[in-house]
Amino acid sequence: MAYSERLGKMKKELYAVYFESANYAGYGEWCLVWASDEEDARDEASPYAEEFYREQDESELNEDYAPEEMEGMMFAAIMEVFPLSADKGADIRRYMRDESQKHFYPIVN
Repeated sequence: MAYSERLGKMKKELYAVYFESANYAGYGEWCLVWASDEEDARDEASPYAEEFYREQDESELNEDYAPEEMEGMMFAAIMEVFPLSADKGADIRRYMRDESQKHFYPIVN
């Protein structure tokens, strides 16, 4: 399985991004993004992470905050970013080959 591709002169590779709810403790999620570096990976993953936890935490947020209090609120915090080809990506690469696990690591761009 190839984890990098050439797009013009810019080389992009697959990055693993771990993110958590910015409002409630206790759980996190992974996604994968094609990016040229860690900063680019954060930028690519942020919209997905924000939308994921805005939807995931919606009922609790509606109970805890008034709509005007949620304006401008952050919903996700990106905690870790690394190239999938790095040593610490070995488990994720293995899970991606497992049909029962790969849906936990969506490629979002």
